[in-house]
Amino acid sequence: MFKFFKKQRGAMFGLDARIALSIFAGLSVVTGVSMIQVLKDNRTDKILFLHEKVSAALEVMQEDLEANPDAFLANTGTRFKDTFLALYDESMVAAAYRSKWLGPYLREDRNRRTEEMYQLRIRPMPMTLTGINNCTATHEMNGECYHFLFIGDATVPVPQKIKDDVNEALDGPGEVNPDTNGSVRWDTNSLYIRMGLTMRS
Repeated sequence: MFKFFKKQRGAMFGLDARIALSIFAGLSVVTGVSMIQVLKDNRTDKILFLHEKVSAALEVMQEDLEANPDAFLANTGTRFKDTFLALYDESMVAAAYRSKWLGPYLREDRNRRTEEMYQLRIRPMPMTLTGINNCTATHEMNGECYHFLFIGDATVPVPQKIKDDVNEALDGPGEVNPDTNGSVRWDTNSLYIRMGLTMRS
């Protein structure tokens, strides 16, 4: 998408415009839901907006690099963390892909934590399985693997109330087993929110 923007370093307006268009497209969905459901916690609004920003930035970066993180990361051994860092830190990208990296795609503090100190990562997971699972090559080839924004850890866990509110905003009320189904999932400490499809290998 957005192929009419010329890819060149320094063209930050073009890059910002591409990301902004993606954010506005995503926010239109969230706004529609919010008109029906009043979000009960300002922290929930912040997470929803962060989700849209990261989703848009990741989509544009993946398009520029024409590859999945498995291919373009510099392989420091911390894949979920490094995928998030690659949105604004070129050193996280393997040398072979750096000429295509036109970022920063996201302007966030380098500690990868939100204002509430939730740690941020990006994790691919298959939508065809319930719960928290890793994608396989088969999932990717079948178009079943999605990137999820991975929020929180044992140090600063996401409160259950926020998990419930985010789930209600994006998946709707009355979902069966909401922690393991749909576009919003969670475990004891972390919240996972679906973003875009991974590229097929």
